[in-house]
Amino acid sequence: MFTLSCDSEDITIEQPDIIIENIVPSNDPHLMNLLGTVIRFIPKNGRTLNTDIGEIDLTRGIKVTDVKDTITRYSLILVNQESLTFENIVIKENNEGITSYILKYDANPEWLIINSGNF
Repeated sequence: MFTLSCDSEDITIEQPDIIIENIVPSNDPHLMNLLGTVIRFIPKNGRTLNTDIGEIDLTRGIKVTDVKDTITRYSLILVNQESLTFENIVIKENNEGITSYILKYDANPEWLIINSGNF
């Protein structure tokens, strides 16, 4: 499991069989095709997609490729108006097909108090 960080720095992490990189989803035709197979969407303004699960941010995402097991996972932000939560849609692609799910993070109120509400 992985989540998309709110950090704006570009990352590319290479481990022996794992490659993690920041992506711009709207610039990846293959990912946009995958999105079309797992959800119905209406292009909004080139920066987001309106879907029945919410609005997807197309300006930033994370792609994780497991070269050894031939699995690729994409994590995209679901735009959320609540300040204490965030959600990602995760799309997993491998030789067996495509799976997608939503990962939601709810901040622990005690953690927020200790950290003065800073993520």
